[in-house]
Amino acid sequence: MNFYEHFLCLGHKKKKPIFQTLLTMKLIVLFMILSLKVSASLYAQVISLKVSNARLDQVMVEIKKQSGFSFWYDDNVLKGSKPVSVQLNNMPLTEALDKVFANQPITYSVTDKTIVLKAKPNSNTSSSVQQSIYGLVTDEFGQPLPGVTVREKGVANNPFITGQQGKFYIPVKSRESMLVFTYVGYETRELKASAFKDNPTNLTIVAMKPDVGKLDEVQVQAYGSGPKRTSTGNITTISKEEIEKNPSRNVLEIIKNQVPGLFIQQDNGGGAGNRINATIRGAQVFGYSEPLLIVDGAQFPLGKMPLDLYGDNNKNNNPLTSTPVTLGNLPRGYGNGLDFLDPSMIESIDILKDAAATSIYGSRGAYGVIIITTKKGKQGEPRLSINVNTRLDVRGYTPELLKTTDFINLQLESYRNSGQAIANDRSGFPFNGTWPATRYTNWNEYFAPQQPLNYNVNGSYSGGFNNFTYYLGGNFQNDRSVNIGPGGSKRGGANINLAFNQGGKFDAAISALYSSNADNAINVIGDVTLVPNAPPLLLADGSYNFVDYPSNVMADLSKLFQSNTNLFNTGLTLNYRPIKGLTIETRMGYNMTNSRQFAATPSTALDPNRGSLIQATTRSGVLSSGMRTITLDPNIAYVSKLGSLGSLSARAGFTLRDEYTYSTQIKGRNLLTDVVIDNPTFTKNPSDITASYNYEPGRYLGYFAQLNYNWNNKYILDLNARYDGSTKFGSGNRYGLFGSVSGAWIMSAEPWFAKALPFVAFGKLRASWGTQGGDGIANYQYVAMLAKNDDPVGQYLNQTSLFPVNLANPDLHWEKNTKSELGMELNFLKGNLTTSFSYYRNISSDQLQAMPLPTSTGFASVITNTPATIQNTGFEAVLGLLVATSKDFSWRANFNASIQRNKVTKLDQAMTNIFFNYEEGKSVNGKRVINFVGVNPQNGDLMYREANGIISNDLRPNAYTDLSNLLTGQIDRNRHSEWVDFSPKFFGALNNRFNYKAFSLGFTIGYTKRMMQNDIKANLMSMSQFRNMSTLALDRWQRPGQVSDIGKLTFAPANRAIDETSFGIEDGSVVRLQNADISWNLPQKTVEKLGLKNVSLQLTGSNLFVIWTPFSGTDPDVTRPGYVLTRTFQGALKVSF
Repeated sequence: MNFYEHFLCLGHKKKKPIFQTLLTMKLIVLFMILSLKVSASLYAQVISLKVSNARLDQVMVEIKKQSGFSFWYDDNVLKGSKPVSVQLNNMPLTEALDKVFANQPITYSVTDKTIVLKAKPNSNTSSSVQQSIYGLVTDEFGQPLPGVTVREKGVANNPFITGQQGKFYIPVKSRESMLVFTYVGYETRELKASAFKDNPTNLTIVAMKPDVGKLDEVQVQAYGSGPKRTSTGNITTISKEEIEKNPSRNVLEIIKNQVPGLFIQQDNGGGAGNRINATIRGAQVFGYSEPLLIVDGAQFPLGKMPLDLYGDNNKNNNPLTSTPVTLGNLPRGYGNGLDFLDPSMIESIDILKDAAATSIYGSRGAYGVIIITTKKGKQGEPRLSINVNTRLDVRGYTPELLKTTDFINLQLESYRNSGQAIANDRSGFPFNGTWPATRYTNWNEYFAPQQPLNYNVNGSYSGGFNNFTYYLGGNFQNDRSVNIGPGGSKRGGANINLAFNQGGKFDAAISALYSSNADNAINVIGDVTLVPNAPPLLLADGSYNFVDYPSNVMADLSKLFQSNTNLFNTGLTLNYRPIKGLTIETRMGYNMTNSRQFAATPSTALDPNRGSLIQATTRSGVLSSGMRTITLDPNIAYVSKLGSLGSLSARAGFTLRDEYTYSTQIKGRNLLTDVVIDNPTFTKNPSDITASYNYEPGRYLGYFAQLNYNWNNKYILDLNARYDGSTKFGSGNRYGLFGSVSGAWIMSAEPWFAKALPFVAFGKLRASWGTQGGDGIANYQYVAMLAKNDDPVGQYLNQTSLFPVNLANPDLHWEKNTKSELGMELNFLKGNLTTSFSYYRNISSDQLQAMPLPTSTGFASVITNTPATIQNTGFEAVLGLLVATSKDFSWRANFNASIQRNKVTKLDQAMTNIFFNYEEGKSVNGKRVINFVGVNPQNGDLMYREANGIISNDLRPNAYTDLSNLLTGQIDRNRHSEWVDFSPKFFGALNNRFNYKAFSLGFTIGYTKRMMQNDIKANLMSMSQFRNMSTLALDRWQRPGQVSDIGKLTFAPANRAIDETSFGIEDGSVVRLQNADISWNLPQKTVEKLGLKNVSLQLTGSNLFVIWTPFSGTDPDVTRPGYVLTRTFQGALKVSF
């Protein structure tokens, strides 16, 4: 048995029965390995060579080229070598080596992919006796670290590289030699050879330490990558290790509150179809400013997935009083492309925020850029990894509502306070004795009773040899919701990354991923504020109770739904370097997303007593839709020295993007029978069929130039210019010129700095300024467009017709976004304390906005550039601290905070009159309300203060808005004297990580400060809305002299005026234990006995509990009523072969 076999098979003497399953898995893995050409070339090296009287070193060069094996030797070993004459035809490597060294005074041995040469003991060479050194290199957490370079100091030969298990072997001249260990992102270590054993069964461990403040962390940018140390832009990098600690379906859920400036808002609480909005540094337009998402160089859909057949719907209606709902309004929330990208595929995420980082992307990056890089192979022996995750989902935070007794008592009190008699009709059933006072249903639990056990399995096979690396990955996941209802979501996918490098002259990399998602979930999102003693939604026989519920939400269970979405994304990068310093690069990206959705309402989901109402007819619909994007980014770059210590780099190129979206849908109503419900064309009348087709192309062309000068890694200057063109504007306004300038000064590189501030390990100042265009509108608004109207409801004389859908505006042009930033980075205590601070100001002008028009024009609005200007300012801070460290223990803490302010700095009078919630000096995410000042302690009335200081309790409609304003929806600003800003004021997280030997424990506390609308509290003042109330009602005003924040309960008609006051607006701040995880790595000796490379167990909890919140409504982290943020518990097993 040679060294390589002995090293990998330690302890394999006798297998126990409990290992039979693992052995079977190993045989399967071996079969997979042997079936791959890549592996065949690795394990079956052959040499073909014909030479005559060639020098031995020349022959060795050719063997290295053909086999990929490196030679290690001392120069003196070859001094006595003889010429070589051999003829080898497809000969195995070991036999070829025997032939080559047959008559040489040299012996050889093979270790991993290294051929070690030594002088024969009796040879006449002057080589000294070599000594063997064995060791294991780990990271700061004790995990094996592959790819570390190990060399003997002062010996100019090929270095040794640690394998996948972090092990290494190296021959040294003597025990007094120094070994040097180097690895990107870690401090270089030097250790004497005498500290190591010469026995492979007793390994000395070398623990590498991260470099100061991750300053050499590689950050992905627009065209290439670079170290954080010399970056002039603001880029935050999330590594795969951080992602793997808290696995989730959507990676945006994982990085929530982890990136300064990136605010992530979940719409419906998690799970399949979760709508997640990601905003970088505030709202920059009058709407949603979506960041650009790039995956492996290809533009990826983020928030515009074409998957909604019947439109979004909030199913939080009251089934006792609401009108019937129409077909297909199922509680879907699709709208985020990252639902189709498994986080296990991701190597890193880079979030680009300021002008220095984003301006090279032009208008595409005007609102920030998110770059996702998928995992790639690394040089070394093949590695197979399998991860199995099982997740338990349960209902999260929900508001506390009244029990039946309290509810009835408060309702009766409201009747008495109003001087009204209890109604004998259905409106009085909950408390006039018709419905039992002893009946109680917790509707929070009723509508979210499920605790599904979901799972995710993902695996990868990767490695590299010669100049080639490969990575193959696959994943499968199932998801079921906590909400009541059948079905669920299943997602599967695969990804591949291949890279080739030919001696630094040419390199190529291609990545591709495919994801398929099937969803048939029908989850009922009911009204959790339904009265507590309401009758059951389902009768004893399981049928729907349409008598008490004219529109029974549980009837959704009989509806049909199926959605299938396929996504393919690929990127190709080619680099050619014809001469030193010159690089010709081409990047190509392709993304295609296709979806087919079916939804139907059969007769079993309808109230049979509805009659001929349109809403009471059976319906069916099919939607086929998709989007395709092709990007081409060729460029040329040149790097040269300029000055004795300076480096100048220049790059120029262009970006071409071609895209289209399409949709085809057929809808039918009044179907012949439920048997043909899946075919929307089988209607009783041909006029009940509607069909539509839409195809919308678009193109973008941008030219760019970039210039960077770096003097001695101390002074860095970066210039960018961009000339963008978009088909969203007419020919006269199609192009815009934008650019940026940025610089950085590494203060700590100055000779005087270390003397003046010896406690500062690193210091950098940076600044940036730039402009970018914005084109966040639909295509072709500069020309008039027509659409077909074939909806039976809107037809004229039952005839299909064409109608104009927009008013052309040929004067549309680019928005202008101006960004400026100042930043500072300081590291203290030898890098154990790292800090980063940024202040920014972003101004967006020439806002593209839909302006309302008089009805006499025939159009509701027109898209135009308005003189409005929006400003976002903010401060971001990141602090990292190595709190404690020892041989077996370490404690790291990280804190980040973002403070944001948003306001409109310019607004003309016309917009002020039309958009009454937009005002100069105020946020775009706010509204003007009547100022609630408290409860009158004498009579319990709610009191309000007008702008003139008058306090009143009169909220009749005509008191807060006159009749003309009621018709236009405008408000009386004399009454609405208080402005409420719903933008987040600050947010962030505190992270802690503890490591003790093979154990790792971490947790994240996230926090957000903002104001929110609490509909449940507002309902306290409208008792007749037939809803349950928050337990806040128990503290209502009851007697003269009592001080309370909740007024006297009255049974008054639903008063929409209460929504125009600040009574229902609360502090929506929340501090939450966002994530916690604990993991354990099996001891390396145990792993080796199992024939494996690594085994770890991990337990994770997400959204564990709310530590503090003053908000009395639903979960403050979810915007849609009726939804809750799902709490998850997950166990994972990770095995590497």
